[in-house]
Amino acid sequence: MVQTPVALIRGEWDGVVPDEDARWLFDAFKACTVKRDIKISRGTHLMHLEVMRAALYRETNTFFLGEDHAVSPKGS
Repeated sequence: MVQTPVALIRGEWDGVVPDEDARWLFDAFKACTVKRDIKISRGTHLMHLEVMRAALYRETNTFFLGEDHAVSPKGS
């Protein structure tokens, strides 16, 4: 069971991971105290190669640094 913080970062136009699949995966991380589902506008599955890569890097760094103030499902 994964218990560390988890971030799912995906593009709005991602044709590989539809919203339903992302929701299923997000919900499957039941033991995580902090988890984020981040959808970046105008991005696809290859966002790291696209114009919106700066948003991808920003969201990733924000999550890794703990600066996103994600709400824990346990309220802590």
